[in-house]
Amino acid sequence: MKKIIIFIFCAAIISVSCNYKIISPFVDFDKDNIFDNNDNNNTTDNNNNLHTVGSNSTEEEVKSSLEKNKQLTGKNVIVVIGYIEQNSKIFDNIKKVIKGKKDIQLDLSRSTLDSSFKGIFENSTELKIVLLPSTKTLIERFLKGCTSVTSIQLQKTLDTIGAASFEGCNSLKNIEYLGSSPSVITGNPFTGKVMPTDLYLPNVPTDPKDKSWDNFLGVSWGKGKIHYGKSMPK
Repeated sequence: MKKIIIFIFCAAIISVSCNYKIISPFVDFDKDNIFDNNDNNNTTDNNNNLHTVGSNSTEEEVKSSLEKNKQLTGKNVIVVIGYIEQNSKIFDNIKKVIKGKKDIQLDLSRSTLDSSFKGIFENSTELKIVLLPSTKTLIERFLKGCTSVTSIQLQKTLDTIGAASFEGCNSLKNIEYLGSSPSVITGNPFTGKVMPTDLYLPNVPTDPKDKSWDNFLGVSWGKGKIHYGKSMPK
């Protein structure tokens, strides 16, 4: 009987000491968007094991989520999920939290915007990687003046981009588009010194050989700069 008790006790100690959490990378760019219309103010993303915020999250909740994700990944990651209604303050709260920081990775791909929502991240120089939300129209000045942004992901729901949405994003290099047709999005959003160099098309498996993507979004993508069937590097 003593041996059985000792065995159970030792097993319990081992079980507790091995209670590790498996951590995934910040973003899996290959995944389909996941939309959760519940109010997730400060919870855990079951797909990436990252802490997330929602439409009604407070400044303090955003700060807590950022700090926890920093501990998990070593990166400054904010993930917003769910439906962002017209009067949401989530973008304002995010901007307050990231002020003065560097290399912020902002994942909005699992959120969807109310058609009347006017939140923007203009002049948020802290942003480095931005996965845009599900929306048909990206409003003017959405990332205008975000001079540190290097990579942007465009959702397949997008069909219109405001002319000044990326104005001043002079560090921008990588564009990932989750759609499969080069004619869906209208407009030439990249102007002036904004010259992205690489286009990633994970949902276009191979080069159609008709040059249909060569001038996508008004950019003259150089030879070997369109990456068919591939996602942006993490």
